[in-house]
Amino acid sequence: MVAIKDILLLAASATAAVIPRNAATIEKDLKTINTDISNLHTAVNNYNGGGAINALPIQNDEQTLDKAINSADTDAKNSGAVNDADSKTIIAYIKNTLEPNIAATLKALIAKKADFAKDGLTSTVLSDLQTLKKDTDTFGADLLKKTPSGQQSAGKAALAKIDADFNNAIKQF
Repeated sequence: MVAIKDILLLAASATAAVIPRNAATIEKDLKTINTDISNLHTAVNNYNGGGAINALPIQNDEQTLDKAINSADTDAKNSGAVNDADSKTIIAYIKNTLEPNIAATLKALIAKKADFAKDGLTSTVLSDLQTLKKDTDTFGADLLKKTPSGQQSAGKAALAKIDADFNNAIKQF
């Protein structure tokens, strides 16, 4: 039997898929992602080993972040082209706020590598990092499709910096 909540979720998803998005939606999505990264960073900093149960807040925050990235990607795909001024604003936010927070969170994860290893969670962290990188790359590529030609190189540079952050963390695990 199909639950009413499932039908409502499907209807909301179908409706959301056809509503055009704009730069303001993308900016809002990036701020949500940044908040989720900050929450993940806090969870990582609070983790001091002690088994998988103590790592649950990290796993929960990682899943919340990944959902936000995927939701933002859907919005980017459904967005019209972004004008030059909005692209500059979006790229500046990614470069000056989002990427530094991503880098700091990944450094915090690396700093806790011994605790993850002791608790047998290294492969879980690695898998989560790979998923986040893949989904971030997809989102970045879809944002670039909406970016004017004059901002393409700045957008690609911002994405390359985030990729380098992820690649470094993935190598550590």
